Amino acid sequence: MYPGTPNAIDPAEVRPRRVWFVVAALCIVLGVALGAVMLVFGITTGAGSRDKRFGAGETVTVSLKPDAAIYVPEESYGGVNCRVASASGQAVSVTSPDYRFTTSSNGESWRVVRLVHVPTAGEYRVTCDGVGGLYAVGQAPRPSRFVIGILSAIGFFMVGIFGGVATVIVVAVRRNRYRTRFAARPMGPHVL
Repeated sequence: MYPGTPNAIDPAEVRPRRVWFVVAALCIVLGVALGAVMLVFGITTGAGSRDKRFGAGETVTVSLKPDAAIYVPEESYGGVNCRVASASGQAVSVTSPDYRFTTSSNGESWRVVRLVHVPTAGEYRVTCDGVGGLYAVGQAPRPSRFVIGILSAIGFFMVGIFGGVATVIVVAVRRNRYRTRFAARPMGPHVL
């Protein structure tokens, strides 16, 4: 610095450093990315699946896990009678759900009509008859996973965005204060 010149502020000396703007941007990106992952997780694991289709009166052997379900096309819903038995012929409990769940994919809407309570994962024989001629069996929907996925996604989005924006605001205000204090110092060679 030369005597009598205004105080020059070296940007490298201003605190907090500019790297905090990068940290804020990373916080936003990470929050949005984790939110998107949790949204996909909630939708895919909460919706259930229709792994095997079969016709009325047809007996199919399928691999089932606990919490399986039987679906019918939405437009053909009516009285449905389904029987499930293990490979050894032991009957498995089949109940009506206490909720209504419809899922759509590829232009088709399917409704859960029965819950299958298999004791262990394995091969089971499934037979259904009643109104409508098409059935599907697969994993039952898990509304709790769907809700957890959605709430987690919202939480990650909010924490990431608000955390990043708050960091930017705090860093910008503190850097401005630092510059203001630095510029207010007396000038000249007599400053020690």
